[in-house]
Amino acid sequence: VTNALGSVCEGLPVTLTAYNPNNAIISWNNGVQDGVPFSNLQAGSYTYIVTADLQGCVSSESIVVNITETPIIDAGLDQLICKGDSVKLELISSENAVLTCENIPDLDMFIMPTITTEYNIQAELNGCTSSGVVTIMVEDFEADAFSYTPVQPTVEDTEVDFSYPYGQDDYSYEWHFGDGGNGS
Repeated sequence: VTNALGSVCEGLPVTLTAYNPNNAIISWNNGVQDGVPFSNLQAGSYTYIVTADLQGCVSSESIVVNITETPIIDAGLDQLICKGDSVKLELISSENAVLTCENIPDLDMFIMPTITTEYNIQAELNGCTSSGVVTIMVEDFEADAFSYTPVQPTVEDTEVDFSYPYGQDDYSYEWHFGDGGNGS
């Protein structure tokens, strides 16, 4: 009996093949077919028995297949920040998983991307890996691009409309006037 993979990560296919130099009739338990990959096994140990029948001479052998847990990783929701702001990624993973990211040397620190960046977070646990992706979108708001009308407000005309030429419908803006008043 050969199982070239030994221990297998959860979700990967397993192929069991019996060494059969004499062309015996081979059968496995649990619905396994000789040399045909199967998967969907949860983490744990599974014992498979192969039986070889060569003209009435029967022999059996067993093999234990260990399925190792694949770590869970949730890289969190994509976020929008203003250029110059920092953010800390909110990562959720399996206990004891080692998390890494090519773009971030320390995942416990705040990051300050200057452009929209996609981060691919890798989780490794007992030789098995999984990944999650989060995008931090960076907006370069130009505060001096705001305009207002009327250009020359008067005492009688106290309503002022502010506009931002790069605005989008899904953004909101808030102004603080320095006297405790604000607007949106």
